[in-house]
Amino acid sequence: MDPWNNLNLKPYQTTSNRPTGDPAAGKHVVSGREPASMKQLAKRAIKPVTRNLQPETGYQQPDTTMQIETHLQNYINGELLAPVSGEYINNYQPATGEIYSYIPDSDDRDIELAFEAAKNAFPEWSSCGIDKRFKILMAVAQGIEDNLEAFAEAESMDNGKPVWLSRSVDIPRAVQNFRFFATGILHFGSESHNMEGVAVNYTLRQPLGVVGCISPWNLPLYLFSWKIAPALATGNCVVAKPSEITPMTAHLL
Repeated sequence: MDPWNNLNLKPYQTTSNRPTGDPAAGKHVVSGREPASMKQLAKRAIKPVTRNLQPETGYQQPDTTMQIETHLQNYINGELLAPVSGEYINNYQPATGEIYSYIPDSDDRDIELAFEAAKNAFPEWSSCGIDKRFKILMAVAQGIEDNLEAFAEAESMDNGKPVWLSRSVDIPRAVQNFRFFATGILHFGSESHNMEGVAVNYTLRQPLGVVGCISPWNLPLYLFSWKIAPALATGNCVVAKPSEITPMTAHLL
């Protein structure tokens, strides 16, 4: 199988003020030329399966191909944004040791942008009701499942594990995480304690606000979704950081 043959990658060029290599160069220039391991990767692209989802989910299945660029970006307030610094970290393919993409070298300014976006989204998201959150998270799960092969190949390329393992464990479990917590919020129950002749004590679970989620490299999308899905399901907004070693499937998500 030709890895990543389902993904459409684009070259990119940027500059930053961080000097590397020759100190006299003044600027670090990231070449727009695609690394050697990516030359075959943009030959074909996959169309996500078009699904007629309910309008109230707020989710629209895209018409375009599932695309990533050689330079990953931060997803903030519904947009893919370059890091404020303009600087990137090399992302290596474990199987070959080659650089095959670049990761945003984000700092406190990027975090502040993400936090402000999440804080502004919180009032509407936390009050939209469990039925709407259920539908949106189920739509996210379906979107991953519709593109399972592309996610599996990306996970294996980024992490170094066999494609069959990503296809049978990592990506299906990410789908299940969203579905489990989406359905779980529909069936939440709590105990009550009767104060005879006085009152009934019971507990309500309320969202906290904006939460930070950090996930590891060994099961990238599986554990990324394991953290963000319950937080979103219960009405929180999330600023999430995948491992800088394995960021690709979080970028696709």
